[in-house]
Amino acid sequence: MSTTFNTATRTNGWGYKQGTSMSGPHATGVAALALSAHPGMTPGQLASFLERTAEARSCPAGVYNPVPLIPTGPHAYDATCSGGARNGFYGAGTVNAYNAVK
Repeated sequence: MSTTFNTATRTNGWGYKQGTSMSGPHATGVAALALSAHPGMTPGQLASFLERTAEARSCPAGVYNPVPLIPTGPHAYDATCSGGARNGFYGAGTVNAYNAVK
């Protein structure tokens, strides 16, 4: 969930969001926790560590469409995930704060 702004009603609210604007702050926070528990890692070591401690996420079944009601058409952003433990949707997986600090 994230804060939203409705331009039609000019009101604030909450809404589901996705993508790098949502995952970036989460991954950055876990990276900071990892460095606090394991100081001295280089950027490359940290990146590798976060990938090794992430939880793999498998591809969802079928076609994914994040915006089915977009005016350019109901299939304008259809996407199909490919790959195994490392895939086109989730990369190495979801960073895991507990795994990063233990």
